[in-house]
Amino acid sequence: MRTSHIAPVVALALVCGGCRKAETQTKVLTAVKAAPVEAVAVSGETRYSANVVPDTSVNVAFRVGGYITRLHQVRGIGGERALQEGDFLPTGTVLAVVRQDDYRVKVELAKSTLAEATASLAAAKWQVSEAEASLRQTEIDFGRANSLFESQSLTKADYEAAATKLEVAKARAASAKSQAESVQRRAAAAADQVKEAEIALGDTELRAPMDGTVLSRPIEVGSLVSPGSVGVVLGDTSSVKAAFGVPDAAVAHLRLGQSLQIRTDAIPGTDFPGRITRIAPAADTKSRLFEVELSVPNRQKQLRPGMIATVTIIHAGSRAPVPVLPLTAIVPSKTERQYAVFILETNGKEHVARMRDVRLGDAVGSSITVLEGVKLGQFVVTSGSDLVTDGQPVQLIP
Repeated sequence: MRTSHIAPVVALALVCGGCRKAETQTKVLTAVKAAPVEAVAVSGETRYSANVVPDTSVNVAFRVGGYITRLHQVRGIGGERALQEGDFLPTGTVLAVVRQDDYRVKVELAKSTLAEATASLAAAKWQVSEAEASLRQTEIDFGRANSLFESQSLTKADYEAAATKLEVAKARAASAKSQAESVQRRAAAAADQVKEAEIALGDTELRAPMDGTVLSRPIEVGSLVSPGSVGVVLGDTSSVKAAFGVPDAAVAHLRLGQSLQIRTDAIPGTDFPGRITRIAPAADTKSRLFEVELSVPNRQKQLRPGMIATVTIIHAGSRAPVPVLPLTAIVPSKTERQYAVFILETNGKEHVARMRDVRLGDAVGSSITVLEGVKLGQFVVTSGSDLVTDGQPVQLIP
């Protein structure tokens, strides 16, 4: 009877164990996105999207901590208001003030200590003067006693008394000088404390280190800040930078000092000339683009940080339609100094990524032309290509 009850339980356990084993063996497929290879007629110019950023930005931070009691006031519609993003402020403007009462108390205490030390120093100097005067008189008396002793006109006891008096006077003068020097050091330390306290009091005012536009103000009246906390971010917008990325095929045709123009939809019909001031020495590991910075004069403050601009690079002539792929589809090949893509092969519901070497052409914005290795209509992995290997089954997502 017991055996008949045990057998079904064992069978059920074996079945469940097999289920768990099957579930364990199920692999999670890597999710990728793919797009068909298309032909694009490449024109004689390439446009890149650029971000407008300040030429220089500074995080203006507090050197002392405390509660914010005041922010710089700007005249606006309906009266004065606290400074905010977009306000232009000259050098030296008091941007914010930390509560000063505690720092004033420290200044007063330091001044009181300095006053006491100064008075003690004056007394010590007077004691030194008195001790030195007594020493000079004692030296004169001893000289006279020495002459009388040598002429046998003074007893030995009187001579020794004069000599002892001289030694006492010397010791007293040395002690007075030592004490005066000690008081002098204390007075100097007290003076330093006053300076430090006054500097700390001055640092309760957060001042603009340059002419600039407020880019950020993460504080309010009543905020508690600590030393090093950023109160305001200022940017120099008299000149701005247009930062954009280009592929390796295009970066070789750019050079420092090269003149380019930018245009923004916010100011239609206006071209802003600039010069290339920076070309990144290495490409970004994710986008595979080289960052380029274009310095653009902005004396009229028309261009503002955060605007999106278009940089146009003119090429010689135009070409016939050619296959074009996004840069995210390009991966390093197993062959040295070559590139490749992953083409999707579909078998029923299963998709397999196959690596194919390609020969690249010129850049077209954030895409690049492919001279050899792909055919029109083939589906190529455009997202997730750095996560798969040759022959790996993948999951295609929209």
